[in-house]
Amino acid sequence: MTSRRLALLVILALVAGRAAAVDSVTFSMAQLAGSGWQARDVRVSLAPVGHGQADLSVSITALTLPGGLPVLRNVAIRCTGAALDATGVRCDDAHAELTAPGVLPGSFPVRFQYRRATGAVTVTIPRLRLTAGALRLAGRWTPSGWSLDLAARALDAAPLVTTLRRFGVPTGAFKATGRVALNASLAGDAGGVRALRARVSGTRLTVTEPTGRYASEGLGASIRLDARRRHAAWQGSAGVRLIRGQLYVDPLYLQVPDRPITAHGRFRWRPGQALVFSDLALEHPGLLSARGDVRLGLTGGVHLRAVALSHVRLELGAAYPVYLQPFLYGTAFDGLVPHGEIRGRVRYRDGALRALALTLAGVNLSDPRGRFGLQDATGTVQWTLGAAPVHSALAWRSAALYRIPIGAAALTFTSRAGTLALDREARIPVLDGALLVNDLQVDRPGSPAMSWQFAAVLTPVSLEGLTRTLGWTPFSGKLSGMIPQVRYQDHQVRVNGVLLVRVFGGDITVRDLRLTRPFGRVPALSADVAIRNLDLQTLTRTFSFGKMEGRLSGRVAGLQLDNWKPVRFDARLATPSDDGSRHRISQKALKNLTRIGGGGVGGLVTGILFRVFHEFSYQRLGLSCRLRQDVCEMGGIGPAPGGGYYIVKGGGLPRISVVGFAHQVDWDALVAQLRSVTREAAGAAGP
Repeated sequence: MTSRRLALLVILALVAGRAAAVDSVTFSMAQLAGSGWQARDVRVSLAPVGHGQADLSVSITALTLPGGLPVLRNVAIRCTGAALDATGVRCDDAHAELTAPGVLPGSFPVRFQYRRATGAVTVTIPRLRLTAGALRLAGRWTPSGWSLDLAARALDAAPLVTTLRRFGVPTGAFKATGRVALNASLAGDAGGVRALRARVSGTRLTVTEPTGRYASEGLGASIRLDARRRHAAWQGSAGVRLIRGQLYVDPLYLQVPDRPITAHGRFRWRPGQALVFSDLALEHPGLLSARGDVRLGLTGGVHLRAVALSHVRLELGAAYPVYLQPFLYGTAFDGLVPHGEIRGRVRYRDGALRALALTLAGVNLSDPRGRFGLQDATGTVQWTLGAAPVHSALAWRSAALYRIPIGAAALTFTSRAGTLALDREARIPVLDGALLVNDLQVDRPGSPAMSWQFAAVLTPVSLEGLTRTLGWTPFSGKLSGMIPQVRYQDHQVRVNGVLLVRVFGGDITVRDLRLTRPFGRVPALSADVAIRNLDLQTLTRTFSFGKMEGRLSGRVAGLQLDNWKPVRFDARLATPSDDGSRHRISQKALKNLTRIGGGGVGGLVTGILFRVFHEFSYQRLGLSCRLRQDVCEMGGIGPAPGGGYYIVKGGGLPRISVVGFAHQVDWDALVAQLRSVTREAAGAAGP
């Protein structure tokens, strides 16, 4: 005979009056268990008081409840005048004491009932005093299952976090202040919790934790959860509503506006395997709305497995600093000032973007550092990893790249198999010329393996307009050239082939051009530059350096720039050996070359003749610089007497030579000297 059956027989005997002469009955059980609960060292005492009533006392050393609640210890229940009859036991005015995490010492009222026909036990605790506040509990246990209801109106968040931690809830090192209200219902059986319904709300919640990854201040929020367990998986619906205050979840900072931020949807959770949200809806009024499904992998941590958003709407001006900028810090796009609206659809799976469709309406982008800009962009951009083609059309009213104005343009694309390619040649106005793009292709955008390439022809652009726009000394002439295949991969732009620029009556060719982190904080550029037959008269007139006639050729080998500042190169410019043009140089140019080379003027010229003649003849001229560690090792076209080097070697009459003696020059000082020379020269009249 089980201890439960024995207890029932004793109760029935008392009710039937067979124990009328008995003052009290006491029996003990080492263990008593039911559906999802277990009691250890149970002691029950009954003292009949007549008319089907008895004084009842129960003591339990340890009581384990379902739902993951902590073990209750030293449980003591006393009831005066409990009703005992053939249907069971009932007490409406019992008092109890127990020891449990977060429960204040002292007795509290309890109501309980046992029904013999069903084997059901119900227990109600109207007010259990906790360190965090007061909690109402109502539980029901039957042979087949159990249920438990909890309710609290104003729990103190600080002791609540401590209590939850002692309950085994993983709260980390969070600290919190504020108030929490709770309504929850749990149901289950011997196998554990089968259903859960919870409504939790918080007011004036301020939360901190040591790593600084999560925080809130004055937050008002509510959480809704309805879930059922089927086999090894949970499924149901959930919702979150942020009403007021501030919330930081690294890297996002949310300041709740006048209208609440809401998120809700359905979910399916397989512990340790996956968490899937379906019919997910996020609404941040005035900033963002999104609808779709999200799948998280839970094996070995939390991993984003799939995203399928059927609707996304971004108000760029308001949404950028909240939802985009935190992910762009340290990139070229972390300081944008955007406006306009973007709507779209996104599909992502297993670490790769699968499909993207964006509709732009009046999108403007400006960069405070002046590197790029875009005005009134409209159209649809579609990309797919699938085999079926999708089409795009994009247009803008104006744009800019490093202050160079770009006119209105329209482009059409087709995407398939991970590639977005230009359909036909596009004409993009640049100042008074145009960039004719005949090849533009983007592969796997948005992934670490993203790459792009393009090829174009630049029709003649006024150098005067270009240099004025860039804030440089105005050039004369035209800039044009062929832009061979340019490819971006692994954060590096590389020109495959030779970039040709026709300027100052000669050619400048650029080979092995590479640009790393082009829009990053510290872009790096490397190239080899060849200069052929520049017209010195045009060049020196442009910079007001002083008149020089002849041709100039040379190269800049191993050019390296960090953040657009030269850090290394081997440069040599000189009169070409086959130059048959007239070689003349003015006094002004001579003086400026002397200042740059730190040398002096020599030759068959006296002070009087120097004052008489304004132009002189030369055989050759040239200058070299080997830049290493901010120091330029200077040289000329050959050695000169006294340990110097010729910058200008005289020839003909009147003959003149310029000799340099500065062999090592600080690069910044040399640049400052060049700027000073050109600035002073520009302000002086004459050749």
